[in-house]
Amino acid sequence: MTPDGLIKMFSREKLKGIPFAAIVIALVAIVAVIIAVVSQGGSNQAEEAIIPDIVLCGEYRISDGDWQPIENAGHISSTDGNVELKGVFRLYYPQTGEDLGAVEGGTVISLYLDHLKATIKDSNGNVWVSDNENELIGKGSCTKKWSEYVFEGETGAEVYVTIYNPHVFGNEMAVDRLLGSFGIYIEGGNSGLIADMSATELTALILLIAFLFILFGVSLLLSVIRSKHSGEIWLLWLLVLFGGIYFIFSRENIAIWNPMHAFNTMMLGSSMMLYIFTAYALVSSIISGKFKKIATTSTVILGATSLISIISSLRPTVKFYNTYPYWTIVAVCTAVVLIACLVADTFSREKKSTKKYIYITSIAVLLIFIIDVIATFVGAWQGGRLSIIALVAIVITAIVVMGRVVPKSIRTVLEAKSIEAERQAMELKLQESHISIMLSQIQPHFLYNTLNSIYHLCETNPMRAKYMVNSFSEYLRNNLSSLEETGLISFETELSHITTYLDIEKVRFEDTLEIEYDVQCSDFSLPVLTVQPIVENAVKHGTSKKRGGGKVIISTLEDKENYIIKVSDTGCGFDPTKPKNDGKRHVGIENVKQRLSNMCGGSLTIESEVGVGTVATIRIPKGDKK
Repeated sequence: MTPDGLIKMFSREKLKGIPFAAIVIALVAIVAVIIAVVSQGGSNQAEEAIIPDIVLCGEYRISDGDWQPIENAGHISSTDGNVELKGVFRLYYPQTGEDLGAVEGGTVISLYLDHLKATIKDSNGNVWVSDNENELIGKGSCTKKWSEYVFEGETGAEVYVTIYNPHVFGNEMAVDRLLGSFGIYIEGGNSGLIADMSATELTALILLIAFLFILFGVSLLLSVIRSKHSGEIWLLWLLVLFGGIYFIFSRENIAIWNPMHAFNTMMLGSSMMLYIFTAYALVSSIISGKFKKIATTSTVILGATSLISIISSLRPTVKFYNTYPYWTIVAVCTAVVLIACLVADTFSREKKSTKKYIYITSIAVLLIFIIDVIATFVGAWQGGRLSIIALVAIVITAIVVMGRVVPKSIRTVLEAKSIEAERQAMELKLQESHISIMLSQIQPHFLYNTLNSIYHLCETNPMRAKYMVNSFSEYLRNNLSSLEETGLISFETELSHITTYLDIEKVRFEDTLEIEYDVQCSDFSLPVLTVQPIVENAVKHGTSKKRGGGKVIISTLEDKENYIIKVSDTGCGFDPTKPKNDGKRHVGIENVKQRLSNMCGGSLTIESEVGVGTVATIRIPKGDKK
């Protein structure tokens, strides 16, 4: 397919007829439905047995405070001090909430520990200690996993639970999650990432991985074609990548590659910081004008803070989770600065509808991050719940942006290549015309006449012959060196070439050729060999063919818009309305016109009257002065 065909394929008219973003969204939706159906495994399987819930019924207190009843919908802070619980494990029917009685001795109970240390003591003196009390788990580790506790007391016996929170930030609702997680342990349950995922979560994970591959390919393509949007698309890819890692490691009981809880905690925190940082970097990249520097500086500060947090956690005395408060303060301040820059930039200039849509989406994402932080502080929810939703919104936005950016970038590159090809063709054409006009200037009859004149002068006037040889060699040198000139030259250089040529002709024609110069301005440039062919025509076809000879006048002047060069002769003249039918190719003047137009926007007009003479006028715009 030709470049023109590709350009038409990605033209605005075609894109309007076939919305690229809609096609991508439709394909993703179809794949999602297929994966969801397959992941269900079929609808004719037997329904799983109903597993009763386990509830700890009793009281709690915080830091030796007063004992208070444990309420199902109540909130127990995990950041105000150690939490003590006492009560009885009871079974409840999940659908109706019916009390099925106390848990029997020997029952294995599963519970979820979210960065907590816990001990459970029953009435028989048996003590269960959570795994993170074991130093072999890893340096600075925090348990974020499902654990199994064997209830060894008598049926209906009271248990005492002590919960220690090593952190002051980030898991305000950890005790609530622990109380809501008690259940009968099932062999093989809660043991891994894929096995523990619902069909919806598994579908989302597979789609996320597929989209990452697509986005990586798009980023690579835009980099290869050197699109101006490649940087933003790479940032978008990194954002989705880190957001996906955060999504995976924020799940319960996660253990990927390394079962050490310290490693998984590190992955969760690092991916969260990088996810937020790349989101802020992407927002900074779309801000323009005077606010861009402010946005970029604040984002760089956040990046440095993230790097310091990650590196400092490698020290034995620093726990990564405890660096969150400092990082969070910087992240929230940066979000506020970026929102202010987005709003100010929006009102400072008129934005296109697409730009406004991206700005509004960016502001919404930044507000989501801020709300997540506030919710974590007050215990409304935990784990960046809205940030995960924001990731979905970002992916959808990315699909829409790709639908606009990718075809436009491809079209722009193809158009640029087409323009470049036209430019190269034009340069080749100019070069060919340059050579043609050169060849047209060095005609055999001129060479023969000049050499004959030198030959006769060698006998009659050797000094004049010597002068003419010098002028002739200078003429040839000037014309041949002009072949190397591809740009514009100064008028003084062109005038020097003309003077050399006229010196030769003056020797040949003596008193029958009169030369007059009226140069009022010379500080401008023009294509090489622009005036000389016109002067040669004035001598060759004008004054030399008129009985008694004539005068050639070369003058320059300027007005407000143009530099003007005039070559006048009092030769025999000609009728401009009648074409010359002498069997010769008259390419010199046409080449001059073409090069003037293409190289400096100039023009050439010729006026002539039979028996009176000819006037050639060159106009060179001052705006194109080089």
